[in-house]
Amino acid sequence: YHIDNWVRFTGSEEFANPFDLDTLSELQLSITGYDIGGWAGWYGPEFSQPDVRLNYRVKEDNTLIEDILFDQMCLNDPLYDIKCQGYNDALINQLLFPSETWYEQFPTVAQQWIKPEKLGKELRRIREKTIEFEDRANKLGMDIHAVYAAIQQFRALFFEPDGRYFWFFDKMKLAHREGSYLFVHGGIDDSLAHLLHGSDVECLNEMFRRQLAEGPFELYHGPLGNVFRTKYRSFDYDFTAAGVTSLHSSGIYAIVHGHRNILQGQRLTIRQGMLNFECDASVDCNTREVEGLFGPGGAVMRFTPDGAVQGMSTDYPYIKRFHPGCITIYNNTYKSTDKSPYNSTNDAATIVQKGEHSDGEKNEQ
Repeated sequence: YHIDNWVRFTGSEEFANPFDLDTLSELQLSITGYDIGGWAGWYGPEFSQPDVRLNYRVKEDNTLIEDILFDQMCLNDPLYDIKCQGYNDALINQLLFPSETWYEQFPTVAQQWIKPEKLGKELRRIREKTIEFEDRANKLGMDIHAVYAAIQQFRALFFEPDGRYFWFFDKMKLAHREGSYLFVHGGIDDSLAHLLHGSDVECLNEMFRRQLAEGPFELYHGPLGNVFRTKYRSFDYDFTAAGVTSLHSSGIYAIVHGHRNILQGQRLTIRQGMLNFECDASVDCNTREVEGLFGPGGAVMRFTPDGAVQGMSTDYPYIKRFHPGCITIYNNTYKSTDKSPYNSTNDAATIVQKGEHSDGEKNEQ
C-alpha cells in the first residue's frame, strides 16, 4: 500500500555543557508510536527517513577560552558573527523563511484583513509550504544558495525597470470590462461591486497598481487581492445579492473568471443571481497530472459582438454555446423558458443543475 500523507516532525536540543566524544560510544534515536486501530496485521505507526545531525568542534589542548566561548556562541546562533561556520546558510534561511517570532506576531498584524477562520489555515499552510519548499528544492538538486540566487535573478528579470519581463507586472491589470462582461481572475466581492457602481474598472486597476508598488501585503490579503484569490468560500470576502445589485446597476451582468479548475471544459454558473463563466479548464500539465486528465489540455472562450459565447475544450466533445434567451444543445436550439432540457432521447445534457460544492457553496448551473 502507499502512504501519501506523511507528517514531518523536526526538533533540536542544545546542551549547556558539551559532551566529550571520548566518553560516548553510541547515539540512539528512539521513536514511540501508538496504534489506535485494530490489532491484527502490520498496521501500526510507521516512520521514514530518520535524520540525526550533531554540532561538534575539535578539541585542542592550546585552545583559548575566548575561542571556546566564540565557538559556543556560533553553535547557539550561526548569525552571532559573520565568521561563524554556517553564517551564510543561516542568513539566507532568515531571509527566505518565517521565524517563530513571525508566527507569533503575524495574527496581530493580519487580523484587520484576514477572517479568524482563515487565519489559522494561513499559518498552517505557510508552515507546510516551508517544509515542502525545502523538500522539492532538494529533489531538484538545489541547495539554499541556488534557491536564493534564483530568486534574485527572478527579481532582476521581473521587477527591475531594465529587466526582460518587467512589462509583465508593469502592464498587469486587475480587471477588464467589455460591454456587460467583467473579466477577473477569481471573482468579486460586495465592497468592490459597490465601488464599480460609482466608478469604472480603471479605478480598480489604478488601486491595484498603487498597492502592488506600496503595500503588497495589504494587496494580497485585502479586497483587491480577493479578486484573484477568492473561490467564494466562507472565509473569502462576501459576495451577496447587494453586490449583484450594484453590478447590475453599473451595467455588468456576467463575471468571466478562472481560478476554480474544472474537468470538463468551461462552465456557466449562477452565483447570487449573477452569471459566472468559469473558464479554468485545467490546461496546465501539473493540474492534469493531479486530476488524472488524459493528454495535453487546451481551451478557448470566444465572445462575439452579438452577445454569444462559445466554450471549446479538449476535455469536452462539443462546443458549449450560450446566448441570452436561448441555449443550444448539440446544434438543437430551444428557448430558455422551455420546461424540457432534452430535445431527443439521444441528447443527455442537463441545463439547470442545482448542487453543493465540497466547500459548502451552493450554485445553480
